[in-house]
Amino acid sequence: MIKLTAFLLPTEFCDSDNFQIDTWAHMIIRGRGRKNPIEQAKLIKEWVQCHIKYRADFRNIKASETLDKGFGQCSNRANLQIAFLRILKVPAGYAVVGIKKELFKPTSPPEFYERISQPTTHVYCVVYDTKFERWRHFDLLPHLILHRALQKMGKAELRSHNSEGESKYKSEYLASEICIHSNIDHLFKIPPRWLNEEYIKKANRYLKNLEKENLEKGKLESSFEWKMLSPNPSGSCPK
Repeated sequence: MIKLTAFLLPTEFCDSDNFQIDTWAHMIIRGRGRKNPIEQAKLIKEWVQCHIKYRADFRNIKASETLDKGFGQCSNRANLQIAFLRILKVPAGYAVVGIKKELFKPTSPPEFYERISQPTTHVYCVVYDTKFERWRHFDLLPHLILHRALQKMGKAELRSHNSEGESKYKSEYLASEICIHSNIDHLFKIPPRWLNEEYIKKANRYLKNLEKENLEKGKLESSFEWKMLSPNPSGSCPK
């Protein structure tokens, strides 16, 4: 039996004991009936997918800071998912895996893409299902833009899915075994040497332009079904 205590505790960057994290986590699941941990994980995943945009950022960002910003990269968004789940007493951890850098070519400026390592590290959220004693995978889409761009390149669906909300990259896109951790603060403290504010701004301008282009062409749903999962009537994301 896996010892789950560490997968329920806050850390320096996964600050699940933060007041805003606590408030938003309970708002997201409120009014949706009594949910088991896996159903709660699905709701949290869907809410973060909708309301926290995929954008470049530094790794050493607390979950509460990502919530406040409303954007982040894979590790930031996963960190927020995990913080939400831990305050709800759902055991959640970090899946760390190497993936092929080519996945990010359609949505990266050339100078940014050239500096991405091969393979590159991907981080996503996993939840332990105590009923079936196994880890369940709740990886977010990097971005709907990326999904569309890869479809244009003739790529098949990147992730496997099931009705309970699980998703993860298919094996052909992985470059290493998946390792599960309760705490990766040591990784958050070591950002890529080349990453700085200038590169982040360039990457995010590039993403915003792609988003605008796709929206104008009607090829990207601007609302998507996850919009319905906002915990407040206005449908706005946290500021």
